[in-house]
Amino acid sequence: MPLDPIAQINVTTLVATFAIFLITFLVLRKVFFIPVIEVLERRDAKLENGRDLRAAAQATLVAASEEAQEIKSSAVTERERVFAEVRAATASEREASLAKARAQAEKIVAAGREDITAREVAERAQMKGALIASVTETLSKIVEGVDEQMVNALVESELAAQADERAMQP
Repeated sequence: MPLDPIAQINVTTLVATFAIFLITFLVLRKVFFIPVIEVLERRDAKLENGRDLRAAAQATLVAASEEAQEIKSSAVTERERVFAEVRAATASEREASLAKARAQAEKIVAAGREDITAREVAERAQMKGALIASVTETLSKIVEGVDEQMVNALVESELAAQADERAMQP
């Protein structure tokens, strides 16, 4: 037996081996490779779709975050504006209330002063009358023929001098 490897090749075995390989390949291709490739392609398509959805969701999230920040900023600005308005309105109402209260207090004080002045004048007039009557009665017991006009003038001048002294005291 010669050692020639080419001579030892059997064409029938080679063709049968090739035919079996080809049939096995076609069957495996039809039954296994094509479905596996389709599954992998669908998986890749789903992954790509998921990546697209993720990118869109991130873009939406970024846009929503920016919008939320803008809304928050505008809300803070609006809150400060409203607070400023409320402070201003409160301050103006407080000033108006204070002015009204001051005006009422001034009216009450003025009315009280007028009342005090009127009572003081009435008391002074009553005291003056009582003093004149008392001096006249006392003098008439001591001296006969007391001139009431003279007594009236003396009492008036004494009361005026006392009023001047009170006015000069601090």
